[in-house]
Amino acid sequence: MENALAFEGEIMPLTREIEKMIQEAQRKDREEGFFSSCLSEGMVSIKNVDPPQQVPLYLHMISPLINPVLKTVQWNVNEEEWLVNPYLVQMLSFESIDFENPSKEYILQKLSASGYEIDSKIRFLGNFHPFRYALLKEVSSMRKQDIPTSIELIFNGSSLKDSSQEHTIPSLLFPCDQAQLEAINRAKTQSIVIQGPPGTGKSQVIANLIGNKLKEGQRILVASHKKQALEVIETRLKEGGIGDLVMRRDSNEGTKSLLSSLAKSWQKMEEFDTKEVSFSFLPQLNTLQTSLKIYHQKGIIG
Repeated sequence: MENALAFEGEIMPLTREIEKMIQEAQRKDREEGFFSSCLSEGMVSIKNVDPPQQVPLYLHMISPLINPVLKTVQWNVNEEEWLVNPYLVQMLSFESIDFENPSKEYILQKLSASGYEIDSKIRFLGNFHPFRYALLKEVSSMRKQDIPTSIELIFNGSSLKDSSQEHTIPSLLFPCDQAQLEAINRAKTQSIVIQGPPGTGKSQVIANLIGNKLKEGQRILVASHKKQALEVIETRLKEGGIGDLVMRRDSNEGTKSLLSSLAKSWQKMEEFDTKEVSFSFLPQLNTLQTSLKIYHQKGIIG
């Protein structure tokens, strides 16, 4: 946790340190869709490392309510949303402890049985971003296995051989140019990285890929480090007429909000027939694509 502060209760004086912590969390919320301020609960003493460390045990999501008149802040602690500190899980990965167990008592018992000293009462406030540790955990797990070529492409920059296949015109939500169409076709058989400056159609390619996969009856997860990127994709899909099938999940939302959103999306999915999506522009696009192929053949002109 960054610049941890002692937790003195649900209502605390709005000090300069707390104000800076909240501003940093708000910045991350705007840019990444994740309010990073947390309440840590418990402290584990790890003495078998050099130097010995005191590591927070549990993390609770919190939100501040500032009273500018009284110069105080009230912390709303989400008791339903907590997790074991991913940094601690990484440090103690060699222990036979199921850190995904939903019982705090189980975890405390296992840590104590393994000889770790725990202060279960101590609490701190601070900014914490668990995504980086979750990503490291996933990458470490994949590297222990037989890594597929697509993972090597992303992390090592190795190239993929293009499969020799006849490119077809997929079902698309939006018209696209030749380069975008090639990217969509490549994505059918391999993992790809699409790069380009703003305004070159990256989000349109992603929206077309999503529409194409939905038409095939598949489900798609879109993840982004930036909150704004997801909002752009969501807007695109709404423009394409499939906004009711989209559920955007922010890390700040509680379980009840998530379940309510899922229920609405599920209801729309039952009413929605992906085969009925209008792709009225496809005949014209097929004709244009055929003409382009003919024009590019050697010896046709001149």
